[in-house]
Amino acid sequence: MLKYAALFLILSIIAGSLGFLTVSRVARNISLALFGIFLVIALAVAGFFILLERATAGEMGPAKPSSPPLITMIAALTPPDAPPPSSSGARARDLLPMRRS
Repeated sequence: MLKYAALFLILSIIAGSLGFLTVSRVARNISLALFGIFLVIALAVAGFFILLERATAGEMGPAKPSSPPLITMIAALTPPDAPPPSSSGARARDLLPMRRS
């Protein structure tokens, strides 16, 4: 595409120097349009490759979990001065508060 933009630019210069002003203007407009399209595509491809390089190099960082692990949540709920749970075989009903009748 850049080759055709340069070709139309040269055609515009030659037509302008020979006095064909209408042909020169049309060729110049085509040249500018082709160069603009080339520039947009080139910048998009360069941006894509920069993002691809960052993603493969690990600069974006590892994915973070959306929620903390279960162990961390349980540790945050346990008060620091609470005794550790005993392994003496206590049942769940023993840990519940008793109902007063």
